Amino acid sequence: MKIEIEKSLLNYNTFGIKAKCNKFITLDNKRDFENQEFQQCISLNEKIFILGGGSNILLTKDFNGTFLFPFFKGISIVEENAENIIIKVGAGENWHEFVTYSLKENWFGLENLALIPGHIGATPVQNIGAYGIEVKDFIYQVKAFDLKEKKFIEFSNTQCNFGYRNSIFKDKENQNRYIIYEVYYKLLKKAHPNTNYLGLKSYFEKDPKPITPHNIYQAVVEIRRKKLPNPDEVGNAGSFFKNPIISKEVFRNLKKEYPNIAHYPFENEVKIPAGWLIENQGWKGRIFEEKNYSYGIHPNQALVIVNYKNTTGDKIDFLANRISSNIKNTFNIKLEREVLTL
Repeated sequence: MKIEIEKSLLNYNTFGIKAKCNKFITLDNKRDFENQEFQQCISLNEKIFILGGGSNILLTKDFNGTFLFPFFKGISIVEENAENIIIKVGAGENWHEFVTYSLKENWFGLENLALIPGHIGATPVQNIGAYGIEVKDFIYQVKAFDLKEKKFIEFSNTQCNFGYRNSIFKDKENQNRYIIYEVYYKLLKKAHPNTNYLGLKSYFEKDPKPITPHNIYQAVVEIRRKKLPNPDEVGNAGSFFKNPIISKEVFRNLKKEYPNIAHYPFENEVKIPAGWLIENQGWKGRIFEEKNYSYGIHPNQALVIVNYKNTTGDKIDFLANRISSNIKNTFNIKLEREVLTL
């Protein structure tokens, strides 16, 4: 365990925003939860934020409290049979590296989720998803430390209460309550490739090749690199907004006014790509700049807000609010943020 005071968060958020926190605690061993110094820190009633890979936060100011950084490592097999394998992964492991590793071992299921930034510990919190797959379908169990009850706790898949980009760990009453230190994934030993997502289907139609998990992985990586900026090169947090889900009746009325509106069936409702709404209103590719800073909306993906140079989080927050207001006033659809604003 490591405790740092007045810690800069510049390297801990993919937007590349300059901010700091009062205290920063790195946890890398299960015994750290029982450490007296850690127990004292969490008993001070200070504001607490549990940090993952920093790929889903927008810092608008210095954080007047403590950042907890679970950096547990390790990947190991728990059990396996002819059909499945259960893998235990430390919360601090890099998600994309784990997806890559699982494919090398011929463990299948996660290939559609390649190149999503962040750490393992964040995957059940967000119920990350892409290209027709959600991680909830492969999470077997989550192990965490309960900061409120000060005890270890295990969550089955059902107990995680997964929803669209949601889970029990994101509920208002549970935010920053559970420090996830291990996630168990139940993966497939026999391939069941999924190319139902339109972008993937189109990719393989244009470039016919065997539809295998390895080829899907390569396709997803290629598509994402073309559409999305690399946070190591330009500050961003990926998709800023969730895709709104509306009733069929609301959709029918919208389609009368916007015949070309993009949409997908979602259970008994309709999912509208937030990127389509934003692009329709002319935001895509717009840049706002002055002498010392610049930021805007990425030219290849309207869902991505970008910190091109030295931007503060409050400027990005203001832009996101402008976009949301525009979409609400035009389509009467409320955009929910996928990125957490602090």
